[in-house]
Amino acid sequence: MTIEEDVKKFGEVCERIRRRGLIVSEDLEEVKHLFRDKATRALELVSSTRVKKYRFSPSNTVRWIVVGKEGEYLVLPSAVYCSCMDWYYSFMKGERPVCAHIIAQRLAEATGDYREFVEEDADFSKLMSEI
Repeated sequence: MTIEEDVKKFGEVCERIRRRGLIVSEDLEEVKHLFRDKATRALELVSSTRVKKYRFSPSNTVRWIVVGKEGEYLVLPSAVYCSCMDWYYSFMKGERPVCAHIIAQRLAEATGDYREFVEEDADFSKLMSEI
C-alpha cells in the first residue's frame, strides 16, 4: 500500500470512530497496522490529552496543536501538515509525510478526546509565534 492509500484508509477508520463515538480494538489494530510505531506514539499522545484545539473568535478560525517530545507542533489536518522535524524530513525526501502528531490529531478529533481553548482573534499571532 502507498502512503496515500494508508492515509485514505486511516480517514475511513477515523470516520467509523466518529460515527461510533469511540475506538474499538479493531480500529486500534488497523491504525497500528497502517502506521506501526507512529500509531503507538499517536495513541499515547491522545490518551495523555496532549492534543489541543484552539478556536479563535469571532473569526471561528481553528488551529490544532499537539504537544510532542520536544515542543508544541502546529497540525493543519486539511493540508496533512505538521511543523515537526519528522514531517519535514519526510517531505524533503519526496515522501508523503505522516507523523505521530497528525495521526494523534485525527484520532483526537474523531473521539473528541482533546482540550479546547477559545481565544480572541487578537491573540492569534501571539499564539502562532510561540510554536
